[in-house]
Amino acid sequence: MVKKILILTTILFLVFSAFRMRVDIFIKSMQASIDEVVYYSMGKQVSRDWTDYNTIPYGHYLKSEGRELPAYFFHPLYKHPPLFTFLVALSIKIFGARPLSAIYVSLLFGVLMIPLVYLMGSLIYSRTLGIIAAFLVYLDPVSIMSSQKIWPDTVLAFFMVLSIYLFLYGLKNNKDNFYILSGISVGLAVLTKYNGILSLFGIWLYAVIFRQDLLRKKKFLMTLIIPFLMLLPWFSWTYAVYGPSFIVKQANIHNFSITSWRTLLYLAAFGYLLICSKLFFNLSRESISINEAFSESKILPYVKIILLMVIIFFIREKLVHAVQLFHIPKTSWGSHIFRFGENRCFYFGKLIEYSPLYIFAYLSFWIPNKNKNQYVPVVKIYAIFIIVFFTIWGSYQSRYVLGAIPILCIVGCDQLYQLAKNWGSYSKKHLRVLGILTICFYVFLIIWKLYYVNINLSFTNDMCYY
Repeated sequence: MVKKILILTTILFLVFSAFRMRVDIFIKSMQASIDEVVYYSMGKQVSRDWTDYNTIPYGHYLKSEGRELPAYFFHPLYKHPPLFTFLVALSIKIFGARPLSAIYVSLLFGVLMIPLVYLMGSLIYSRTLGIIAAFLVYLDPVSIMSSQKIWPDTVLAFFMVLSIYLFLYGLKNNKDNFYILSGISVGLAVLTKYNGILSLFGIWLYAVIFRQDLLRKKKFLMTLIIPFLMLLPWFSWTYAVYGPSFIVKQANIHNFSITSWRTLLYLAAFGYLLICSKLFFNLSRESISINEAFSESKILPYVKIILLMVIIFFIREKLVHAVQLFHIPKTSWGSHIFRFGENRCFYFGKLIEYSPLYIFAYLSFWIPNKNKNQYVPVVKIYAIFIIVFFTIWGSYQSRYVLGAIPILCIVGCDQLYQLAKNWGSYSKKHLRVLGILTICFYVFLIIWKLYYVNINLSFTNDMCYY
């Protein structure tokens, strides 16, 4: 009982502290991105008339100042589904028409990620690991920076991670109704931005690869259908505005080109390889587990090592930055800062500049799951699917993978803990002491880097792209 009260007190402290701190930072911020003004302006419009979901007035204002704008600024409907803007409008209704009212939405869902990560870490591993992971998300620069912008990313990430948590809870406790709740959470994510559907693909891939029995459960199948049903009102609205060509219109608004089709093709191939792993690694015998099959494979270890070496080669500079005590990652107000000159390993390299914890998080995808924890593959498939999607898509902004960051914090903590546990079990005292000192230094490095980056970047809120 005392332990539960202590944990609850700690979580509440982190939540209220994070909210208060980020509100203060937002108030002191000197600049805002165009997208922030867009969402605030639409929030005010929608608070007066819920059908006035467009950027036309603000578009004309920017055009009068000589700004070149994309065509969607003058379309009768904004390009993204409306949930985030409706939440901003609700906040404006409650707290008044001011930018602070709009930021409450991003802040709220950003700080709610802290207890959600604790619940997720506790469900998969232990309460201790859950509280450590929650603390690291509390300090995570990308999470902080995203919470301080009037952007939909924290809302999107929260519902995506919540959908995985609800699915895992139903899986672990054999409560099928939670699969339906997971589907509703995916639907809320998709109504925020279309890429919220990635969490659904993560769940589906896990079922196909590891738990095909789920595909015979009606409530699980409803999980796969519910998000699309929840999109029907939005599609009906766009149909009423644009007519039969609304799908083409949406594709054009989102710059859906031949590159996008190639991206989806590559992503489908990636998913297909995961699904076919049962054939590639001799899973035809029901008595053999996926981990055992992988360990029996003679070629897989070499493939994994080669892939790891390739990634290390492309992010070698970022690895050096990760352990430099006074390095500040590159950020800017200028658009397309990361579109040119970046290699395909952007997300592997960029995040570790913010925290060396991500090194262990990424290593966890190469190190076998020795404890054979059946819930770990769920979160790993989900996280890597998000990273692979945006890597192939070629959109390089750290906030795009915000939905994967809580998972990376959790698995990174576990990987670091497992290493400390292994070193602590050495029979020779000098090896144990050396191992413990090494881990302690690395933990210090993680905390220092988080502090240094936050002081110089997150708490200034003086950037748009990071």
